[in-house]
Amino acid sequence: IQADSDAPLLKELGLNGPRAYLIDRVLDLVKEHSDRWKSWILEAIHEDVEISCKVPNDCHPLKLFRVWVDVAAPPKQVMNRIMRERSVWDTSVVNWRTIDVLHAPDTDLHQYVLNDTVGHPTRDCFVARLVHSTLID
Repeated sequence: IQADSDAPLLKELGLNGPRAYLIDRVLDLVKEHSDRWKSWILEAIHEDVEISCKVPNDCHPLKLFRVWVDVAAPPKQVMNRIMRERSVWDTSVVNWRTIDVLHAPDTDLHQYVLNDTVGHPTRDCFVARLVHSTLID
């Protein structure tokens, strides 16, 4: 049996591991923001939430999605709600946990379990998170 040669190893994606890969993606987002998101395609606007996507140039068929919304709250409070209080704003979250700290204190692997339709099986989701913030109160 031959291994799937199209999928690169994680260390090849960022050359220096998962954290370097995530940092590269953040830098890509900063560059795209300065270019006014010209490579993104608007998919929908729903209740003042703008959803855009793009197909990355990395030989993988998955799209990248970007969600934009204005929130009337201090940035640090918004960041805390997103990172640590998902169950407050997402009623489909059943459980969540940090699986591994990849590079303390700013990079971790996070798991959350969703059950958004009664009678259907739950879904496990995994997210590699990189948080670097100089937000003030």
